[in-house]
Amino acid sequence: MPRVRVAELALTDRQFLRRNWPHADTLTRLSAEVELDRVLNGVAARVGHLGPPDPVCCLAETLVLATRRVREHPVTRATARTAPELLSSALVCWESTLHARAWNWLRSQVHCLGPERRAQAEALTYQLFAAALPFALGQAPPGDGLQDRIDERVRAVTHLCLTGVADCALH
Repeated sequence: MPRVRVAELALTDRQFLRRNWPHADTLTRLSAEVELDRVLNGVAARVGHLGPPDPVCCLAETLVLATRRVREHPVTRATARTAPELLSSALVCWESTLHARAWNWLRSQVHCLGPERRAQAEALTYQLFAAALPFALGQAPPGDGLQDRIDERVRAVTHLCLTGVADCALH
């Protein structure tokens, strides 16, 4: 994204950005990190406030909404069009800061399942992350209910990882 556009979105000017972030790559990386945090924390707050009372269902709904928000985010869509190799590397590059931020966010959500699951938190996070990440970064054309079917798949995979059963009594 051009610095002019970033400055407009940040309600500042290019000189401020250039002075504080002389390297455009650093500005882009930091902007993406802040935006990912904003999206994921917004999802957690929304589902936590309005979500189902069952912790497994609440985590499933959190993961469904997070994958949809990331998948439909303008940055993800633009990256899929202009630099699909970046999305591919996000699927397999454990060292990236975006990958680490998403992993830590998901691990914090898994910890909400309660103390009896804390011993399994790393394994559950790994399973859920591996299952949900392709759905978050994969691009699906709008229409034909495909987005809803993807959401159902994420919901089912989450329940399967956490309970051994793909179905939920609430859905």
